[in-house]
Amino acid sequence: MKKIFIFLTILALNAYSAIDENITNPAVAGDVSFFINSPFGFEQADERTKTQSGKELIKLINNAQKSVDFAIYGYEDQKEILNALIAAKKRGIIVRGVVSEKLYGQNQYPKTTELIQALKDIKTDFKANEKLALSHSDTTAKDEIMGFELDKNTCVLATKKQKAKKFIGYTMHNKFFIIDKAVVWTGSANITKKSVGGLDVNFGFVVKNSQVAAAYVDEFDRMYEKGLFHDFKPKADIKRFKLDSSDVAVAFCPSPSCLELSLEAINEAKKYIYVGALYIDHEEIAAALINAKQKGVDVRIILDTKRATANTAINELMRASKVSVKIEDFKYKMHAKSIFTENAVLSGSMNFSHASIEHNDENTMLVKNEQIARTAGEFFELLWDSMGENYLTHTPKPKGKSLASQKDIAKVQIVPNHQAIKAQNGKFYTPLDSEYEKIKADKNVEYFCSPYDAKKAGFSSAK
Repeated sequence: MKKIFIFLTILALNAYSAIDENITNPAVAGDVSFFINSPFGFEQADERTKTQSGKELIKLINNAQKSVDFAIYGYEDQKEILNALIAAKKRGIIVRGVVSEKLYGQNQYPKTTELIQALKDIKTDFKANEKLALSHSDTTAKDEIMGFELDKNTCVLATKKQKAKKFIGYTMHNKFFIIDKAVVWTGSANITKKSVGGLDVNFGFVVKNSQVAAAYVDEFDRMYEKGLFHDFKPKADIKRFKLDSSDVAVAFCPSPSCLELSLEAINEAKKYIYVGALYIDHEEIAAALINAKQKGVDVRIILDTKRATANTAINELMRASKVSVKIEDFKYKMHAKSIFTENAVLSGSMNFSHASIEHNDENTMLVKNEQIARTAGEFFELLWDSMGENYLTHTPKPKGKSLASQKDIAKVQIVPNHQAIKAQNGKFYTPLDSEYEKIKADKNVEYFCSPYDAKKAGFSSAK
């Protein structure tokens, strides 16, 4: 059986190789271009900028007339892009940037210091994280109940295990460039050898519109000029633009608008919702996907195996709710943060998580255009078909060849709602709480399928 699976996987990869060049060409609709960073055709991460989106970024930098402003998570081994920025600065272009720096001088990519030293006019979120550390403590290991409503009387529950974690700050996780205050390059790709170099799955946009660019300039200035990051940044509303062939909406985190825009993409879908994501750990996004499935929408999700194994509770809850979830086990990373429907594409730096939406500096863009949506959907279906049906029920070990032991996967329970979350006198109780069994059914007790729903209804945890 294992040999057959490997053989079928090789056939799928060969099929990709034959069509990869066509499917990954950018879809252009007026002022908006949509880029696909496909993993197929790449044997390893590359220090050369080999993706279409990366090459387009270099072209934009080389053609800049006045300014290049950027906000990126970090930098690693992309000398072609760094050299383009250095050359732009030498010819008199104003080049400014913002990167992430957590406490203790940490960045996911240590070579970010090369970019800072070469370009000089770079600022970070370090001071904001220093201030946050005064009021934030380390998190302790604990178990939490998660759940969703299957129907009016039934809930599906699982236990989420949260590891102890030292607070080192939140993340300036944006990924965008603004050229001459007129063009925006953005998406899920980092300026690294695995993202714009080639290998990981990413999606992005180039928008040539000064009004859209102005929204990104405003966000850049809040960080670069005013030093506003994370919880210190005022919440921004969704910015909407009507272009010649597309409706474009942009949200900047941390803000409820980031969740709002994600839910808009999901809730407006009538035929299908395809999600390519590093991971999902936000209950409301998962609930919206489950609700869409219950309404007859074709919902399919591909998640990255490394992050998925750390978030098994929500994955297994979605699977138990009949949502089709595959967790990849190839050499690449599913690094996207995207939602595709029959008429819209959402992509950006924002992961579908509480941290991204509520604390990190992020951006996400929703483009409503059927041509772009069709291109995105076709690529997702090819990616989906390259993975066997067994990936619908199993969770692979990170980048391994064998499937993870089922003892590591969160156990799911389907229960009547009166055996899920109980709420009384302003407090809610989960099956993990010591007082849970003491709350007996009566007219003053309310029932919910998740702590999240109980909180939304105005109840606070009894812990």
